[in-house]
Amino acid sequence: MNWFMILIGLLSTVPFAYTAYNGELKKPIRSSMLLAVALFILIGPAVFNSISFSVYTQGGGDWKCGDDPMYGCEEKHPTQPEEWDMAQNVGLIICNLLPASIVIIIWLLTRRVGSMRNLVEPE
Repeated sequence: MNWFMILIGLLSTVPFAYTAYNGELKKPIRSSMLLAVALFILIGPAVFNSISFSVYTQGGGDWKCGDDPMYGCEEKHPTQPEEWDMAQNVGLIICNLLPASIVIIIWLLTRRVGSMRNLVEPE
């Protein structure tokens, strides 16, 4: 489910990038910021979970059940808390960098197309 949400979120940026590439995006900063906030809400938790769990389990991390005899395994604790904290920090950084990079890419596309149009069309 995480990868599905990430894929849908990233594919939703394609129309905005295409419009910016064509130079038809009226307010590039405003549009890209709104897109970044929407992406952060849509794919932020999925990216955070995917990255955190991948980093933690690749480092040899595992989970143990809680102490409650009746509902013990409904609450799982990491066996290496320091490694889990580091994995969460990596997930949080990636989760925030993805929308920020999309804002920068759309802004750069708009600037590049605008500068190319000024070179082609004499004033």
